[in-house]
Amino acid sequence: MLRNLKNHHVAVLYEKVQAVSFSVLEHTHKVLNRMLQFAVENQICITVNPIAKGLIKQVKEAISRAKREQQTDSGLSLEEIDYILLEIRGQPSEIIFHLLILHGLRIGEALALRWEDIGFEHRTLHVNQQVQQVSKSKLLGTKWDSDNGQLITPPRQNVQGGAFLYRPALRLYWESSP
Repeated sequence: MLRNLKNHHVAVLYEKVQAVSFSVLEHTHKVLNRMLQFAVENQICITVNPIAKGLIKQVKEAISRAKREQQTDSGLSLEEIDYILLEIRGQPSEIIFHLLILHGLRIGEALALRWEDIGFEHRTLHVNQQVQQVSKSKLLGTKWDSDNGQLITPPRQNVQGGAFLYRPALRLYWESSP
């Protein structure tokens, strides 16, 4: 059976696999090519890899093109960030959005912050737990070891070029929360 395998058989397989996804194509190509190369090196049924170099080149180019297209989505632009921050200005959730967008916190980390996690003197946040589940009466979370927590120092300016997040803004948010 392996002796009868031709380049066009592999090309048909690759076309079908590519319809699923490029990552499946990449994995299929790697496994099949390694298997055939092993058979050639150990003289098992075949003496030449039936996958033509041209087909290998086409597959690698298609995979690389797909990876480049995936990398072009880099998230929010500065204009989009400015728009979001302007739209939420003065709302109770404003501080959460600042923490998410400007400092890279995950939503569970931002929701788990407590007053004792804020170092006002040194302008730091100690992120050492995250919320796993939210119910009407309480937040259920996971506490991390103190060595695994993050220490976040806010930047001196936010995206709009205004002042850094400071104590009165935090106090205003937390006092207005239910």
